[in-house]
Amino acid sequence: MNKSPLTKKQIVNLFKKQKIVIFNSEKVNLENSEDRFLYENIKSKINLPPFNNSAVDGYAILKKDLKTKKVFFCDRRIAAGDNKNIKVKPGEAVRIFTGAKMPSNSSTVVMQENTYKKGNKIHLIKIPNFGDNYRLKGEDIKKNQKILEKGSKLNQQNINLIAATGISKIKVFKKIKIGFFTSGNELRKPTKNLKNSEINNSNYYSLNNLLDKNFIEKKYCGNLKDNFKSIKNKIFNTSKKSLLLSLSTNW
Repeated sequence: MNKSPLTKKQIVNLFKKQKIVIFNSEKVNLENSEDRFLYENIKSKINLPPFNNSAVDGYAILKKDLKTKKVFFCDRRIAAGDNKNIKVKPGEAVRIFTGAKMPSNSSTVVMQENTYKKGNKIHLIKIPNFGDNYRLKGEDIKKNQKILEKGSKLNQQNINLIAATGISKIKVFKKIKIGFFTSGNELRKPTKNLKNSEINNSNYYSLNNLLDKNFIEKKYCGNLKDNFKSIKNKIFNTSKKSLLLSLSTNW
């Protein structure tokens, strides 16, 4: 065994020399993908938004009425999820809600906070500019646009984005197999009945928790006794089954 422990730099250099690289992939459901790493670039399957829609709750009006009218007739509405093919009539304001599909001939929405209603009449408090509160199809993300790079780590934010673009299964790198040991003749499973120079094996719990990641397949390979030949054999035999081996002692 080494007379002195390896330095951090020496350990990092050992990892850099490893020739085993994970090339294999597997397909997983999106809901099980957090903390995994993308195996390939991801492109959007759809436009976002998928259709022209309203950015606010308000009223859709015609461009030609913007500078000529302040009072509009209103008796129709479009809610989010409606698939109505509505056209706004001259002098009309169509009630529309956030995310709802815009009328085919309108591209301006006046916010409801800038209006007041009397009966079936809508009065404008503030005149909007042409195009206000109107979101174009594909304005945020266009179909076939790359949204994530290969190797990206998946988290709550980008999983949400992937789902929004119509993808439910993705390719990720297979999990890294990690075997880990603790070492020392003095180590015992946690107990209050220690004898002589025994100490509790606390590092097992620290390492086990450290390796508790969704991209790791971990296995505790046991405690190594202080015998060079035994340690060497166990490490070499175990390393054939694991890509990475972690060795620790208690302090």
